[in-house]
Amino acid sequence: MRLAATNLSLPFNADESALMMLLASELRVKQEDIQSLRITRHSLDARDKADIRSIYSVSFELSTENAKRVALLGLKNVGKLPERSEREPEQGTVPQDAPAVVVGLGPAGLFAAHELAKRGYKVIVIERGKPIAERKADVETFFSQGLLNTNSNVMFGEGGAGTFSDGKLTTRIKDPRAEDVIDTLVKFGADGNIAVEAKPHIGTDVLSHVVADMRKALQSMGVEIRFNSCMTDFDTRDGRIVSVTVNGKEKLPCCAAVLAIGQAARDTYRLLVSKGIELVPKPFAVGVRIEHPQDFINWFQFGIQETLPALGSAEYNLVSQLSHRKGERGVYSFCMCPGGEVVAAASEEGGVVTNGMSR
Repeated sequence: MRLAATNLSLPFNADESALMMLLASELRVKQEDIQSLRITRHSLDARDKADIRSIYSVSFELSTENAKRVALLGLKNVGKLPERSEREPEQGTVPQDAPAVVVGLGPAGLFAAHELAKRGYKVIVIERGKPIAERKADVETFFSQGLLNTNSNVMFGEGGAGTFSDGKLTTRIKDPRAEDVIDTLVKFGADGNIAVEAKPHIGTDVLSHVVADMRKALQSMGVEIRFNSCMTDFDTRDGRIVSVTVNGKEKLPCCAAVLAIGQAARDTYRLLVSKGIELVPKPFAVGVRIEHPQDFINWFQFGIQETLPALGSAEYNLVSQLSHRKGERGVYSFCMCPGGEVVAAASEEGGVVTNGMSR
């Protein structure tokens, strides 16, 4: 029987054999009775800097007889493993009169193309920027010389803005499909630990390879990907998009269009407004980037300055709730790039944008 256990606490530098010993002790069974032990969640508890703990959730197999005995113990942190629903792609049934066009090859565009291709749709992806290798060269030129390519930069190009950010994989929603995203990233080369870490991130150096491998897989599935291709116009008929114009020249007929354009494509948003598309205003936070020495944060959080492999680079969250009735505004840390740095991320001449990047 497949079971799950949570809140298993060990010293942060303990190995998996110690985890097996602890689990066997909690269940009051022999270690050899536990089969197929798998870590499903890992986080750090650094509230006591003199005793930093690793907190684990695990799944494992027990015989039916042992599972019944464990159930009689009434352990609140042990129970039957919830079944994960596997969602098989529903194949399309309506013949396409034209391909589906995905605009943008950032995270949303990559996964939109992936989901459509799995369902048998013909897909064309257009991306205003360049492939990873060429894009890296343009970004390095910008970092070192200040020469900006407005279509190939930290914001635009294969993988979108995330490629030159942190590869952070936290979300504030509880959608079960988030697990599918993680599994897909692991499939294309991300470290398997991102599936279990409480605050997973891939890192820019690894993410570029993951994105490139995912793009190659899309191409092997029949997806056509066009770089240096910007949507400059589109046509509608009977309330739906029937074609998009690329670089002011070529018209691509389409049965549907996915605008995975990110937040920096201001020219595209202006195009949407000019074509009568309703844009809905949404509140957003205005903030600043702060850069601390990593050894300072390590000392503040862990009580040690160096970055240990078992702990990684420390991070923190800041939240301050104030009274809106008095006109005060609360503050919070939106994201953090542990071990990273603040980088320039402009995509327009004369524009100033900052972002955080971890390798």
